[in-house]
Amino acid sequence: MKSSDQRYSMPQDFETVAGCRLENSVRVNHLRKANTPECRALASRLDNCARISPCGSAACSLCCRRARIQIFRILKQFSEGLGSSWVFTTILYFNDALTDAELAQWRPDQLKSRLRRQLHRADIKTPVLGSLELDFQSDIGRWLPHFHLLVLGQRSDVERMRGVILKKNKIPELGRAARPLFIKEVQDIDAAILYCHKFVWQDRRRFVVTPHGKPVHRTRKYRLDAARHALALQVLNRLGLPGLTFKSGVSRATHPDLSEYLSLANGKNHPKGG
Repeated sequence: MKSSDQRYSMPQDFETVAGCRLENSVRVNHLRKANTPECRALASRLDNCARISPCGSAACSLCCRRARIQIFRILKQFSEGLGSSWVFTTILYFNDALTDAELAQWRPDQLKSRLRRQLHRADIKTPVLGSLELDFQSDIGRWLPHFHLLVLGQRSDVERMRGVILKKNKIPELGRAARPLFIKEVQDIDAAILYCHKFVWQDRRRFVVTPHGKPVHRTRKYRLDAARHALALQVLNRLGLPGLTFKSGVSRATHPDLSEYLSLANGKNHPKGG
């Protein structure tokens, strides 16, 4: 399938080019407020995107939109030919939470390798595709690494991850039970593909509600403040799509239909169109 294939239209609420340009203007403003050489250079890169050619940065809303369209069309077509279903899972690594200073120098390679080993120990050998995300957890003042993933198979297959993931995956500062693994059968593949490839980091704030007289914890996401937003954009730019995407149990030899996805995830194919 070519990335220009128009058979797979985007959902109605998918971000528009105009919306992405507006988002880029906010990002440029926050980067310029940070006023470091790296931030000024990235601000100029985003500000000039698409005037001549796409900048290709994972910090650019326009370029992430192009990548999301391409990923959506690849996985949508791949999914149509499957005899089995996808399972959505979020895996949170509480014990790897990062301070601002740690995030500035952080690389995800070891965490990705650990996840692949955990998948192997859980005997999950089918394709696992998705991305790494870091949200700032205001209640503990740290960035929490987590993966949003699509796993080809049954829920019972993914449930085997619980015994592997729960070990040593907690942080005392949370002051509550940590739930590092969320599993759900995919009902809406369009929404699941896009959710697993957002490439946006936010501020997650915790609050308490009492719907039946018993306190229940809820969270809501907000835009990061200007300084942390600039930090997140620098890290997104440094990691690029290869650093943000995750893949396991798939190769060009075993799944040639995913070759274009693998090229994107490896940084060998520049997103086009959209």
